Order: sequence, then C-alpha cells, then structure tokens
Amino acid sequence: RICEERDIRFLSPRIYSMAGKFINKPKAYAIADMIMQASQHHKIIVQAKHGVWRSYVDVLDLMSVLWRTAVNANAAKIYPAVFDAAHAVDVEMFELAQAVASYFELPNSAIFRYPIDNLQEVDCYLGDPKVFSAMGADCGVAFADLDAMVVTTAKYMRSSGLLSRV
Repeated sequence: RICEERDIRFLSPRIYSMAGKFINKPKAYAIADMIMQASQHHKIIVQAKHGVWRSYVDVLDLMSVLWRTAVNANAAKIYPAVFDAAHAVDVEMFELAQAVASYFELPNSAIFRYPIDNLQEVDCYLGDPKVFSAMGADCGVAFADLDAMVVTTAKYMRSSGLLSRV
C-alpha cells in the first residue's frame, strides 16, 4: 500500500521451485538432489510415497523477466506486483527423475520410487502461469523447458563444485 501511495513500482514473484545457474538453495530443490544422486550414485531414488508436483522456473528466465519488466514503464503498469513465477513446467517428481536420468544417460531402471500410497493426498505446489507467461512473452523471453533446466542446473552445480562430475 505504501508503495502504491508513493507511486513506487515493485515486483514480488512467488517462487515455487528453482533451477538453472545460481539457484539460491541447491540442496532444497528436488532437481539438484536428483542431479547429485545421478552423478554420485548412478541412480535416483524418489522418496515421496505420493504424487508430488512442482512448478519449476529457471533462475535466468526469472531474472530476465523481472529486469525487463522493471525497466519497461508500460509493462510495469500492466502487470500486478505480486505474481506466480510459473510457466509451462509443472512436473511430477518421477517425470523430473526421468529428465535427470536422461541427461546422465541412465536407464529408467536406475530410478527407484517407493510404491504410491493412494490414500495419501497428492502434494501440489503449483503456480498460476498466466501473468508470468504473459510477462515473458512481452519481454521476449523464451523460457527454458525441463530438459534445458536440468542441463543448466547440472553444469552450474559442477562448475560451482557441488558435483564431482557431470
């Protein structure tokens, strides 16, 4: 409210799950955990015994949209200040494990998932992609797909010393 009264523009994205270069908490995101498992053990264990869905966004995609929107006076007035940092990458953890396994050229048999307990509620932490997708289109940002996010995350983790080999 104070910002609005003083005509100060701010952008406050709700971030669900991050991927790519410079992820702020690599151990907190499933993508980085699975990359570490694949790199170190040549297998991936999906711990969840129920469906788990997450919206992923690449850090550089997010920063590009934020910067381009912030410096564009017209765009800054069109979009709400608070929005979900989500686009078309909503994935269930087994699908994420498959993408990571593919990058490391591991067979699907290298992925282990505990049996699904259908009595447990599915865990969905998904964002509404409408605003962020429109912002990206207006800014000319071509969002990274899941495979590209796996590649950039793995390369970043290796270059920053979080992985012994990728």
